[in-house]
Amino acid sequence: MFELVLTPAERALLEALNALGVPYLIVGMGAALIEGAPGTRQDDLDGVPVKVLPLERVIVSKRAAKRPKDSAQLPMLEATLAARRARNINL
Repeated sequence: MFELVLTPAERALLEALNALGVPYLIVGMGAALIEGAPGTRQDDLDGVPVKVLPLERVIVSKRAAKRPKDSAQLPMLEATLAARRARNINL
């Protein structure tokens, strides 16, 4: 697992979006975090509450996108999912 530290501006933006109840999507970290999507779980991103989309849903989304950049990430994401399942880790 890695620790992500938000800049003050990023933290302020997420806190404002949470306060307003505005759905948002953060991409580019090897995972997708989205507010209000089915199957999400509550988590903490450097002290800011967010809902996290399960890895299985991220993989489905990337397959559906059919973009080269998404297809290139699939082997790593699928290997991560297989390793988590082998270790019975539910993240």
